[in-house]
Amino acid sequence: PSWSTSQLPVQSARAKRSSLRIIARANEPQAERKLLLAGADRVVMPAVVGAERMATMISQPNLADFIDLPFRGGLVELRVEELAVTPSSRLAGKKLSESGIRSASGASLIAVIPVSGEPTLNPPADFVLRPGQRLAAVGTEEQLSKLRNHLKGT
Repeated sequence: PSWSTSQLPVQSARAKRSSLRIIARANEPQAERKLLLAGADRVVMPAVVGAERMATMISQPNLADFIDLPFRGGLVELRVEELAVTPSSRLAGKKLSESGIRSASGASLIAVIPVSGEPTLNPPADFVLRPGQRLAAVGTEEQLSKLRNHLKGT
């Protein structure tokens, strides 16, 4: 639907119930601002969301998923990503308790995936990180970026 056909239902719903959470759909980027001004809490553009998802799948094939969580009136997009522990990684040979992953990045480690064998879900603090392992972490894009830099030592 165009923004003009979506605008009236958004305005009507907002007028009838100010506390209602309103999610509107737009097909054109310029419609987003207009629908927000009309009273929508959030505007979703399926074509843009799909294009961003496809681009991420191409540029980051190990990215497993996106999670949108409602948080104090807004949405927080969390990502799940696999990151390699390389031989030159500052974390190779360290216990998780010594790794500083959480304090340096804010990301949460949810699993360690070995070169062969089964992943260790929610690894304990005494788990030792080894080259060749992959870390499955969850966090915002900013947190995962900090974790990538922490793994490299930058």
